[in-house]
Amino acid sequence: MKSIISILIFSMLAVVSTTSALAKVISSDPIKTISIRVKGVTCSSDLKTIAANVEKVNGVNRCQAVKEGPTSTFEVIFDSSVVTKKQIHSAIEATAGCKNPNDRPYKIKL
Repeated sequence: MKSIISILIFSMLAVVSTTSALAKVISSDPIKTISIRVKGVTCSSDLKTIAANVEKVNGVNRCQAVKEGPTSTFEVIFDSSVVTKKQIHSAIEATAGCKNPNDRPYKIKL
């Protein structure tokens, strides 16, 4: 009887250990999705230009405008093991303006 109880306890510990290891693997997924609010957008061309510039950044899978307005919102899917949110923010703020390519009118709204 003691051996059966020992086997059951060992089996339960093995399941708990495997479940814990699996949870660590799932939680360490480097693919992230963030929403970024951007001020200074004045037209749909701005949205396309910003999205295209962000998608050029290594590690960014997709950048899409989800709300247009004085403060527009972009959804960005990226690999956090390759690129940081700060680098994505920098790419947005480095994007040339639609009306004047020498301007950098876009600012992240935190």
